[in-house]
Amino acid sequence: MAASNAVAGEEIVINTIDHDGLDALIPPGEEAILVKIDVEGFEPIVIEQLVRSSHIGRITTLFYEIDEKWVDPASMEQMLRSAGFSGFRKIAATPEATHYDVLATR
Repeated sequence: MAASNAVAGEEIVINTIDHDGLDALIPPGEEAILVKIDVEGFEPIVIEQLVRSSHIGRITTLFYEIDEKWVDPASMEQMLRSAGFSGFRKIAATPEATHYDVLATR
């Protein structure tokens, strides 16, 4: 999917949607939304579209993968802080790990 993520194997087609497509896909309501993102280095793009979505206020919990070789964790956290998230918990095998998950909450 990215030049820096060389993989061998069968080619697949990936269909994507933007924030408008996401807004059309999720019905309006008051229910809380929990999101899990693991898209091999494309997390910043997904988070950007989530922040632009009309449903961002309903997202209470966001669990996403970080690989510091591919993304800048500080810029992703800043995007989410600007959307109202305030809790960020790093979940890693070791404290010095550069590949880990983050649990973001409001």
